[in-house]
Order: sequence, then C-alpha cells, then structure tokens
Amino acid sequence: MLTSGYEQRSDCVETCGHLDTSQEFGDCLNKCSRKPRKDNLGDSNLFAVPPTDVDIKTKVIMDGGKILETTISWKAEEKDNRREGFYIRYTAVNSSCQKHFPGYFTSSILPDERSLTIPAAFNGHALVIDHSCSYHLQIRAKPYPPGDEKYIIEKRHTVPDCIDKYCSCRPGDVAAIKDVFVDSDYRLNWMFEDVSGKEYHFYVDIYERIAMPLIKKKGSEPDVEEFTFRIANAESYEIPAKTSEISSHTYQYQLPFQFSPYQQYKISIFAVDDSFCHNEDVFYIFNTTNSTSPSSSGEFRTSSVPEPSGSAITKTNPIMESPVLVIFLVVVACLSPICTFLVLFLVRRRRKEVKKRHHFLHRLSLSCSRHSIIETNILYRPPDEVNGGTTRDWLIRGQDVVIGNVIGEGAFGQVFKGILRGKSGQVMPVAVKQLKANALDEEREEFIREIEMMQTVGRHENIVGMYGYVMDETSQCMIMEYVPYGDLKHYLQNMRKEKDSESSIDGNEFLCFASQIACGMAHLESVGIIHRDLAARNILVGTGKILKISDFGMSRPGVYIKMSKGVIPLRWLSPEAIKDNTYSNKSDVWAFGVLLWEIATLGGFPYNNVADKDLLNQLTEGMRLEQPNKCSSDMYILMKSCWNLKSEDRPSFLSILSKLDQISTEEADPPPSDPLAKD
Repeated sequence: MLTSGYEQRSDCVETCGHLDTSQEFGDCLNKCSRKPRKDNLGDSNLFAVPPTDVDIKTKVIMDGGKILETTISWKAEEKDNRREGFYIRYTAVNSSCQKHFPGYFTSSILPDERSLTIPAAFNGHALVIDHSCSYHLQIRAKPYPPGDEKYIIEKRHTVPDCIDKYCSCRPGDVAAIKDVFVDSDYRLNWMFEDVSGKEYHFYVDIYERIAMPLIKKKGSEPDVEEFTFRIANAESYEIPAKTSEISSHTYQYQLPFQFSPYQQYKISIFAVDDSFCHNEDVFYIFNTTNSTSPSSSGEFRTSSVPEPSGSAITKTNPIMESPVLVIFLVVVACLSPICTFLVLFLVRRRRKEVKKRHHFLHRLSLSCSRHSIIETNILYRPPDEVNGGTTRDWLIRGQDVVIGNVIGEGAFGQVFKGILRGKSGQVMPVAVKQLKANALDEEREEFIREIEMMQTVGRHENIVGMYGYVMDETSQCMIMEYVPYGDLKHYLQNMRKEKDSESSIDGNEFLCFASQIACGMAHLESVGIIHRDLAARNILVGTGKILKISDFGMSRPGVYIKMSKGVIPLRWLSPEAIKDNTYSNKSDVWAFGVLLWEIATLGGFPYNNVADKDLLNQLTEGMRLEQPNKCSSDMYILMKSCWNLKSEDRPSFLSILSKLDQISTEEADPPPSDPLAKD
C-alpha cells in the first residue's frame, strides 16, 4: 500500500501517459528517464494516494418490486491536497451477467466523497444487478499515472444467491399453469400448483385476430400461429389467487370483456409470486360463434380443444365458412399495402397495460428514479436478447412487432413507435422504420443498403442501434432503438424559446453535447463509415441527455463519390462535396463544425443571408460562420479547424475528442456584430 504520492519524472509521465498497459507505460518511463530533462524542472509528487479499505455491499430494496442495489465505500487520506476526485469502473465478469449489466464507470466523484451507489442505468442502458453474478471493481484517486497498477485498487464481488429472505428466481420456482380453457359463459379456467405460504397473482390479457398471411400454398390450411393478433383489453386483468380459487389447485375468472361474434381470440395468462418470481405465459385460442353476451343463455359459444401441455398455444381451425370472416379477409387482401395500420391504436392501449403491470412490478422507464429497472421486471428487455449478431439473429418475425403511432418520416417511408416482443415474451419500446408500400426499386435497394450499414455500425452508446429487421411479403422495416425525446434541433429551438432573448447554451452542456457527438462519429470513422448528413436534425436526445447519431440513409463506406440524384444537405456540406460530390470522413468533420455552430446558436440556420447558388463561391473565398454569442474562443477555434478548405488539414474525430477534453468552459468572448464573416 502506498503512503505518499508515487514520485516520477513529470515530463516522462506526460510523454508516456497515452499508453494503456502497465508494461508499455513502464518501458516508456524507463526509456525516457535515461534522457535529460528539457524543461529543467525538478520532479515532484504528482499523484494522489489511492483509496483504502474498499468495501462492496449489495442489498434488496422493495418498492413495487424487488431490485438489488450495490454500494461501494472506501477510505482515503483526508489531507491529500493532490487529490481531485476518484475514478470507478464496475463491470460484470461473466457474459451471462454482462447481458443485464453492460458496464459502468465514472470519473466525477468529488474528493471528499467516500461512497457510490451503482445507478439503475448508464448511457441509456439498464444496469441490473443479479444474484450469483460476479462483478469486478477498479477504483483510483485522481490524478493518477495511466497504466501504473500501483494506483489501481481492484476487487471482485459476488452477489449472494440469497439476501435476507429474498433469493434468485430459478426456472420452476413458480409452477406452470395448465389445462387452460374458456367455458360457454366466458369464464377462464386453469389449474395451478401453488406453494404453501406463498401469495400469487395472475395476469390475463385478451388478444383478437386481425389478419392472416396473404400468401399461402395452394390447398394448405392456415396455421393459427401465422395469424396476427392485437391486444384487445385496455389493461391487464390482475387476479388474486385467493379470490379465484374454486377448489384445490383449480381457478376460475369471469372475463369482463365484450366479445364479438364470429371472431377468434387468444388468451394469455401467467402467475407471479410474492417474491416477484414468475412463470412463462400460457396461451389459449378459441372462436366465438353467435351470441356474444356472457350473461345471456347458457348455449355453447366457444370452440376449441386445448392441448394437454399448458406451455404451448392451443391450435384451432379458423371458422373459414363464416361469411363475415370471409368478407373481412377479402378486404384485408385488397388493402394489403396498408394492413399494418390496422394496429396503430395498439400502443396506446398497450401503454395502459404496461402501466398496470408496473403498478405491481414497478416502472420500466429509465429516467424516473433509481428503482426504474428491477431485477424481476418481466417486461425488462435486454438489447442483447434481441440481436445475437449473426445474420439469422438480425431477422425479426413480423408477428413479434406491434406498430403504433407515427413519430417521424424518412426518405423511404414513415417511422412509427412500436413494441417488440422477444423470445422469452418480454417487450420493449422500439422505433419501426417502415419501407413505403409503393417504393421504387432504387428506394428498396437504398433501404437494404441502410440495413447492411447498420449491421456494420454495430452498437455504440452515442449511435442509434438497430435491433434487427422484418422482411416478409407484407412488411419491410427496420427495428431501431427508441429514443424518446426527439431530435436535437427541436430541443435547441425549444431551449431558445424558454430563454427568450438569449440565444446561447450553457458552456458545460455545450461541451458535453459536442463530446458525445464526436465520440459517436469517432466510432463511425474507426469502422470506415461516412455519415454524409451530420446535422442537429439527425441527432436524437435520449434519457439523461444522452445524444445518439441517427439517420444512416445517406451513409456509405469509405471515400464516396455521389452519382445519383437526391436531396442534399447543402449548408452542412464541405466545398469538395458541393463541387465534386466527393464525401469522406473529413467532409463529416466539416459538417460537425456546422453542427457545433447549430448547438451554440440554439438551432440557428447556417448562412442565413447567403443564397444556395452563392454558397460554394463564398466558402471558397474564405467566408465562414461567425463566432456565436457566448461561444468560447477555444470552441470557435475548433469549429474553424473543421472548416479548413483542404480536407487533409481538418482534424480527425479522434483528434477532435482530444481537443474537446482540453477546452475550457469559462466565460465566452464578447459576441461579434456580424453573423457571417470572411477569414
């Protein structure tokens, strides 16, 4: 254990500080120390003493559900004047645990703080602590020499299988529901083996069939699993086991729903115990005939033969002889290009259902509180479960996607808010980017190219991710990460309205936004992708003001010369892109400079007083966007470096990130008088 700052030559530390591993850092220090100092300064104690007595504890918190909360505590020298704060990195060890806990780090811990509670979310991703999972901690005091292990305190922590009276949920903890059927009075019946001393609730949903596949092999009977169902009840029915048990292990519930005649319905039911463990959904499908009122005569109104196993969907033959149903299917076939819009109101109803479940299992939203993501939340959907990475894993079944309200419009069609149901039955909000029904062949090719581009991009915290895509006869769409708070342009313009006469952004927020966008663009640069349309309108604002680069419809790999026609973002283009249609990562850097100007002016319009036809000549002659009001000199210098006429003179995004780290957010220079000026 160190009792004082580790003494090293400051010039060597500065020279070697960019190296990550201790071996590289040590070799560099040894080589450097053999050379005389150039600055003629004496060595001094540069680094803070690392913390001691590090402890990690996990406890259970009950607040509408069970969550596991981990707190890290430590001790540190009180009189260490070199200490500027602490750095913590906390990661899951096993890959199975990493799916629910992608990792957390922070360097914003104050010098006098001695504990930290791991938050529920980080960079838009849920952080779920699990029983029996092991986690690795790294903690350091700042400043520290990069790569020097003497300044790193490391510790491993395994969460116990049981904490207090709460234990991890295992398959089979809640018995499967069996023998589900609906009787002639629309009473739901089922069998369930409860455990003595436990309390249970059942949750029931009703789905109605709305469509069937339009392309079938001649002479083949339709499979009930191929039909599309939408949820019909506004809220899930929550049924206490105590009030629904009619005999030992036998339960019954009167469905409070007005069923339509000659229709097919699907019932889903699952059980949750008082420890918030649950079983899998069980489904039952039945057809209605003539009468639809549960309180009318006792004539038989359902037809179905349930399978013995309660874990599978009961299959029935649809009532194809029904004239009402035949007419319905003919109409659907005729209107196939718009059939998906039949479910637009579903999200509104489903949102109520989710809210009802979260009254029992708490909320799913990442932005509400520490307890937003809970370990046993059956609606929690880890992104890794959606896409495993192979070509097959990118494919998503159309029946697993529910399309809701329109939230935007793209080059190839509309963008909807939707819900994606995963393999284990859990759901998550998504954005559905759908190809329009009358798309041209060229547009379809561009759509496919964007899908391939998103596969290449992969996952990054500052880039909107693609979970997969649907590609069948009736629908072609990309299933994207849903980012709730709209685009950065409108965010900035709304901020301007709130500030009234002021038209500038807080320096710290400006720097944070710039760094996030540069980080995402550095990732694209590293995988050889050119965005070509980097602007505030294509940056989305997520929970916790996490920015995500979106809209890759114009993106291309490598240096690209545009040959086709189409709308171009003229005022964000570099001179070589305007003149020669040549795009590269350096043309993206130019657009990044314009984007910084947009942020600084709260959504201002670039070159407001310049006509489109004059823009190229003006840029070639040296005109540049002027320094915005209250924008620091350092930030404006960075903008101008992005606008060098020669593309090779512009910085890389990795270099931009480094410069942003050095920029001060002190009071800006006085605003110049003219919005446009020449260099």
